[in-house]
Formats: sequence, C-alpha cells, structure tokens
Amino acid sequence: MKKAENLEERIGIPWLRYYIYINMSYINLEANAYDLSMKYAKKALGHAQKHNNVNWKCLAYNHIGTIFYYKGNKDSASYYFTKILRHLKRITSKVERVAYMTNIGYIFYEYGEYKKAEPLFRQAFNLLDVPTTRINLAKVCYARGKTEECDTLLAKALEGANFDEKAEIYQFMAEKAEKENSPEEANIFHKKEKIMQDSALARKKTEEMLSLQNEYDNMKKDERTGHRIGMIIVISASALLFFAISSVVLFRRRANRTRRQITEIRKETDKYQRELENAERTSRGDKKEIERLKKKLEQGEARLSAILDRGKDLYDSVKLDGNVSKWSKDDFEAVVEYLRAKMPDEVRMIEETHTKLTAYATFFLLLSAIGMDAADTARIMGISQGAVRTMRHRLKKKEKGGNNN
Repeated sequence: MKKAENLEERIGIPWLRYYIYINMSYINLEANAYDLSMKYAKKALGHAQKHNNVNWKCLAYNHIGTIFYYKGNKDSASYYFTKILRHLKRITSKVERVAYMTNIGYIFYEYGEYKKAEPLFRQAFNLLDVPTTRINLAKVCYARGKTEECDTLLAKALEGANFDEKAEIYQFMAEKAEKENSPEEANIFHKKEKIMQDSALARKKTEEMLSLQNEYDNMKKDERTGHRIGMIIVISASALLFFAISSVVLFRRRANRTRRQITEIRKETDKYQRELENAERTSRGDKKEIERLKKKLEQGEARLSAILDRGKDLYDSVKLDGNVSKWSKDDFEAVVEYLRAKMPDEVRMIEETHTKLTAYATFFLLLSAIGMDAADTARIMGISQGAVRTMRHRLKKKEKGGNNN
C-alpha cells in the first residue's frame, strides 16, 4: 500500500488516492496503530471535502469516529458518527446505509441512549433483514421494555445466523435470563454460547488451511504460466475494492468488551460469595437464598470459563505453528485475559510499567515473557524479525519514566 501511495502521487488519480488513504487507515486500525490510522483517515476526509464527494466523506467520518471510539473518546466518536446522519439519504448503496445506521445506533445504544438508537436500528432492519440487524433491534427493544418483540426477533435471527452470531445471541439470552432471575436457563444459554464459539474457531482454522492451500496452488500455477507479474494490477484492484467495502464495518460486530465483561463477572461473583458466606454463618440461614447464591456463583464461573477457554483456544492455535494474521481486536483481548489468569504477575508487570497499551501490544510483549525469541515472535505476529526489533524499540518508549522523545 505504501508503494501504491508513492506511485499514485506521481499519477494523480483522485479516486485512487482516496482509496489508498482509506485503506491505509483501515490497515493501521486493524493493527491498533490509532495515531497513524487517524492521520490517514483525516487525509481521506480532506480529499473527500476537496472533491465534495458525499460517499467519501461519510466513509471518512466513519473511520474517524471508530478510531475515537476505540481510544475511549465518547464525545468525539459521537460527533463524527452523527455527522453522517444528514448525508444518509444521499448514500445510494443500501448496504452502506445500513452499516452507517448500525454504527451510529450502536454508539447511542452503548451509552444508554436507547430512544435514539431504536429508530436507527429499526430503519436498518427494514432496509436489510439479516441476523445482525435483527440482533441489534432485539437488544434495543429489550432495553426499552419490548420483551415480546425482542424474543421474536432473536428466534428468527437464530435461523439464519452463523456461529459467531449465534454465540452473540446466546450470550445476550443468557444475560437476559440472569436479569429475569432464571439461573438454570442462563446456564443452558451460556453452554450453547460456548459450543458456538468453539464451532466458529474450528471453522476459522479450516478456512485458514484452505486459504494456505489455495495460495500454494496459485503460486505453483503462476510459476508454470509465468503470469504472476501480469496479475498484480488485477489483484491490487481487488484488494482496493475489498478494503473499501470492509471499511464500513458493522460496528457492533467489532466492539471489544471482553475485559469489561470479565471485570463485571468477577465483581458479581465476589458480591455473591460475600452474601453466601454471610448467609451460611447464620444458623437460621435461608436455604432457598443459599441455593440461589450458589447457582449465581456457578453461573458466573461458567461465563468466565467460556471467555477464558476462547482465549486459551486462540493462544494454543498460534503457539506452535500458527499466526495472528486473522485475529480481531476481540481475539487479542480474549488471549490477554486468558494469559492474565495463567500468569497474572507478568501481565501486571507489563501493564504497570507501560502507558496506554493496546491488547495487541500487550500480547506482543507477553510473548517475550512466555519465552518466545525474535524468530518465534515474528512468526506468531506475522511480521519480520526487523519489524519485531522496531516494535520493541517503539514500545520501550511507552515505558513509564522512560525516554518518550
């Protein structure tokens, strides 16, 4: 992409320059390089404003809002996402309109503004009836007391959902059952959630193997035909198209809440443990209350186990011969939380001695603590050994009390 950027500066094609900027922003966002991602997103916005292109503006607003969200800046994220609203009617692609509505609606939903989120989620659902839009609408309906509509939407969403979507549905149904004081039902849903997560991970591994096989077959074919160089332009065009489409992400699908979920579960279990100890100390302890608290504790352990097991599975998948090239932000967070449970002192040491580390950077630093050398780290992270040295140097500057110049 950097080569394409340098080449485009000499050619001067407006649409190509825009998509290079937006793709560079997308790539750096996926790599957790927020400052660099923001730099390219703002370049894309400036280019879009210069050419007065509404579609380009909205995509740039979406990127900037997403970056601010992941940096924890609620006000700035909301500011840029809501800038898209006045342009929605001019977005010709139905899928893009639905994605923007989903992203803006999610921001409102995440911050408890359900009244603002519902019409956006409902419009998205009416435009595109897919599991994602059904799940969103179901969640906000439940938040606004529309339980029957929520249940109907979730049941229908399950029919066409993939493994990841089913895991999310079962997680929400478990949380819903907990709020409604139905621990047995919640446990059943958590078990189903874990099954779906395992199935999604197994499918991902299969897809990776098929992808590697296809890449190898294509490489051999290119060696025989000598057409490798001739295909570069076509491949580059396909990559541009892919990133351009992928940049308008359905934001709800990428939200990283693993750490917060674990913190909430641990707070709840600590609370229930204290209540249980108090109840058992009294000779006239309420047996029903004691049983209820024990079930709550079992339920919390099941939820925590489901999250940590996912992190363990991901870690095991790369420890010997895999890499993280297809991991999402949520995957890195899940693995860090698994390693926090396995080696708490090492994780705490890294977090206490560095400032503003992403889950990606934390995992990178943990590889050394685990005993991985530069070659292993390069393989796992999917980068060169030179890039490993560069990243270590860059992260050293984030050490507290270190030289940040």
